[in-house]
Amino acid sequence: MITRILKEVPDEIFFPAFEETQIINWDSIRDTTRAVLTWFNDSTSLSLRTHMTSNLEKMPTTMNEWGRIVECEDTVNAVKYPILYNTAKWIYDQVGGKKLGKIYVVHLKPGGIVKLHTDPLDYFEIHSRFHIPFRTNDKVLFSSGQDTPLEHMPYKHLCQLNNRSPHMLVNDSDDYRIHMIVDVEVEGRNQIF
Repeated sequence: MITRILKEVPDEIFFPAFEETQIINWDSIRDTTRAVLTWFNDSTSLSLRTHMTSNLEKMPTTMNEWGRIVECEDTVNAVKYPILYNTAKWIYDQVGGKKLGKIYVVHLKPGGIVKLHTDPLDYFEIHSRFHIPFRTNDKVLFSSGQDTPLEHMPYKHLCQLNNRSPHMLVNDSDDYRIHMIVDVEVEGRNQIF
């Protein structure tokens, strides 16, 4: 099992955040991080909070370099999309957060794939990964590799991803998928389940 359904998101939290995802202009986003990490080629992410890079001499170019950066900071999108940012805070409260990590909204194109990978090193040893699917369908499936069960994160539910184990995602539909992804440090750190 690489996904876990935690709870349904209340209407008063979910629908205002969903509406805010509808105003995102995905074509205007220059997603330099995902462009470097080729297994994310079929997706675009809007970061509201990301790795703190202001004190680095050189920007990271590999997953391992990114994985060593534990501290995070808000982006301009945290102000531009306040309802989504508050939804991340709701997730933080629901899971008993100790420290907030990255926050982003991800658009996966129709027929898109996120290739098999494991999220490595310090950042992911500390932060657990949570999702809220804003737009999905039953053909958007997670897997831990070949010949393993396929798992679906249902619309309007807070879910957790076991991202320290190998995982991949396939959008085997003609529609795009939008998930909010929030990383949170919780008691006991990022446990493999």
